[in-house]
Amino acid sequence: MAERASLFVSNAAGVPGPITALDGRYGMAAGFQGSGLVSARSGFRPSASAPGLVTATGTPNKFIHVAPFQRIQQSLRGGGVYVQTNDATIDINVIDTYPPDATNSRRDLVIIHQQDIGFAEADSQMRVRYVTGTPGSGSDPSLAAYPEYRTLARVIVPPSATVINPGDITDLRNSDSVLYTVATGGILPIGSVAERAAIVAPYEGMAIYRTDRDWVEIFDGTAWRVQGVAVCSSTADRDSAITNPYSGQLAQLINSGDPLYQYDGSTSSWVLITIAPIYCHVYQLTGATQNVVNLTPTALTFTAEVIDTHGFHSTSTNTSRVTPSIPGRYRARGMVAYTGACAGMFNAQIRKNGAALLGATPYESKQAINQAFLANTCNAPEATVSCNGTTDYIELWTNHQFGATTPTFANGTDQQSYLLVEYMGPN
Repeated sequence: MAERASLFVSNAAGVPGPITALDGRYGMAAGFQGSGLVSARSGFRPSASAPGLVTATGTPNKFIHVAPFQRIQQSLRGGGVYVQTNDATIDINVIDTYPPDATNSRRDLVIIHQQDIGFAEADSQMRVRYVTGTPGSGSDPSLAAYPEYRTLARVIVPPSATVINPGDITDLRNSDSVLYTVATGGILPIGSVAERAAIVAPYEGMAIYRTDRDWVEIFDGTAWRVQGVAVCSSTADRDSAITNPYSGQLAQLINSGDPLYQYDGSTSSWVLITIAPIYCHVYQLTGATQNVVNLTPTALTFTAEVIDTHGFHSTSTNTSRVTPSIPGRYRARGMVAYTGACAGMFNAQIRKNGAALLGATPYESKQAINQAFLANTCNAPEATVSCNGTTDYIELWTNHQFGATTPTFANGTDQQSYLLVEYMGPN
């Protein structure tokens, strides 16, 4: 039958129209989230508590408990929807009503069962049923006798059990990634990418709330798009969670100084929006200088920081390294200070990942002069360094030919070795 009777009509004044139960179910389906032109998405109506959740008693005993719920069930045998309501907690005495086997465990199921006299059944009642399995089979019971059903939970009944423990119950309400439904045009709670993928026939303008991400996504006719600023924990989290970024999309990372990125659709890349300077300035403390062996290139270590805006440096681990967590190009410069009581050539150099930089001046060299009141210092040539934001690091290296192992110098005021790294922009 293609043309069904409209909902709430009359044949004549005061005379009800020829509306069947099936017509009514079709009419009700129009008010809920669609899964097709004339079908609705099945699911629980969202609530503050977990609708339909099956639990054990707080202090385990013989019972399990089914929480109240209201659920929309798209008919599996005909058109339209059933609106199923359980307005109070249902207590089921498993141990006494369905005695455990003495030897083998048993897999039982708790289901919502919808009957319908329109399909030659005894009545049209919705019931929560406890369906027992076969002890020792290791399988769930057959549900062939319940053609219109929804599984709520699995209960494992151990042999000779006297109580049902929380660990005996497995929540199956979301086993097919379709847990909730809402009214047409409502914002649908979705708990994962898998649940989003299970949405049948999304329409342009449809909105969902990602409970796993705490953000809203809207279907634009082609893909799901995150609205507003997406908050992510890392660049990897951002790239995996925002599956369909659009040009202008914003994302903020809640680490390393909370940088804000904007998606550039023309280059298919995320671009850092620089709001405040990003840099790392480290130096050697008095008492934390280091001995440098003659004619041995050495990375300087730094245990003190003037500032480190985004956590690029550690004062306890790999202290020679500045490891930017934001991908892009950086400007690096530094200075090496040796004691004034030395003579000979010495030099300084910026390196990336322990290697000399292509196109950078190999070293800046100076002649040390034995002097009583000033340190011998040498500035490293400024270098620009491309970093990947994960593993690339920048160091200040030195070498000398003083003829013996010589310490670097720091006086705690204005003479000490330092390294300064500043963010310039994207690569």
